[in-house]
Amino acid sequence: MIKRLKADPNRMFLAAMALFMCLMACRFFVKQLSSFNVTLYAFGYQYGFMSRGLIGTIWRGIDYILPGDQMTYDALYAFSMVITVCYIVVMFIFFCLMVNRAADKDIHNIRYLVIFLSIFAIPIFMTRSNYGRIDLFLYIILFVCLMAIVKGRHEWICIPLVIVAECIHQGFVFMNINIILVLLFYKALKNTGKDRVKYFVILIATFVAASVFFLYFEFFSHVDGELIYDEIVTTAKSLSASGKAYGTMLVQHEILGEGVWMDEWKYHFANFVDVPIFVIFFLPYLFIGIHFLKKLVKRQNNIQDKLIYLAVALGSLTVIPEMLLKVDFGRYVFAVFFYYIAIVMCLIVMGDNDVAEELENTKAAVKSKLPFAIILLVYPIIFMPLYDVVISLVDSNLAQIVTNGEIYVSR
Repeated sequence: MIKRLKADPNRMFLAAMALFMCLMACRFFVKQLSSFNVTLYAFGYQYGFMSRGLIGTIWRGIDYILPGDQMTYDALYAFSMVITVCYIVVMFIFFCLMVNRAADKDIHNIRYLVIFLSIFAIPIFMTRSNYGRIDLFLYIILFVCLMAIVKGRHEWICIPLVIVAECIHQGFVFMNINIILVLLFYKALKNTGKDRVKYFVILIATFVAASVFFLYFEFFSHVDGELIYDEIVTTAKSLSASGKAYGTMLVQHEILGEGVWMDEWKYHFANFVDVPIFVIFFLPYLFIGIHFLKKLVKRQNNIQDKLIYLAVALGSLTVIPEMLLKVDFGRYVFAVFFYYIAIVMCLIVMGDNDVAEELENTKAAVKSKLPFAIILLVYPIIFMPLYDVVISLVDSNLAQIVTNGEIYVSR
């Protein structure tokens, strides 16, 4: 057995990763659902084709099928645990695909990226603010789409899955769809003939489907909001741990269609102080990332290739509208890190030598200027977990010192 493990270092690495992921999950798990996250289960299509109504509709179906009353906090808590485990399992399958498909020359860098991504991706959904959040479903969908694209099989599944994601949360169009669209764009331009047409068709269909559903949910799904408001609030309260709390501004926006920017001012104020502090702590990654992306674009010799890697470099900018209008910067920071780490992994595994070589060059440049550069791989653990409104407790605590405790920490 020992001989067999020595002959298969990938298997040893994945076994160690499975243990690491489990330990990370146990370390950060807080065992509590927020009233904000359970409020979404009060939404449902029995009120019409409404924004963020799919998960609540599915949950009512589960309540109908299973014995006993499932419309309770305890039942949602157990369901959230199941979905969290599914998220971790799907992520691990994605890691297995990355490791097993990587070329021998790239395997060490892929392993580093797997570890780096897991440091962000596990703790964030173990906190009170994000445990049971519907983002879990979105990232499960995202992992499935990425695996289909990397394997080059059944990429068409991105179209229906993106529609499902929009029905879960229309914010998918800003936070998560970017990596799917960029990889499809990459494949369209890298291929010729029928394959190029195929990928452009999938790309356009995916983009159009997401855009149509986003516009509908954002602007046309609040027609009967005032008629159903009281019933949804009553249901949401009954699902909370206290039986009294619910996501006030969530219901105002999604059911009544009201703008909540001013109501969320205390959260915006927290962002104004918190974000610059976090950016200072993560400046090394900002400099390294910009260096890597600039070199990647510059090494291209024709306009088409420059366009491809410009799309890779700028794809995360779809998160900017969320940053300008909303307040969940912990989630936005995670989405940005996820985009760059995951897309580099996918491109390397898909055989992109430019990305692989430039990553190796960047790593060598960092090592030449920074002794013990490996510390950059695990440095983010200090700031874990990421939350929702505040990014991490480290920068949040410093922000509270700066403002004499005036900033609002969490909702």
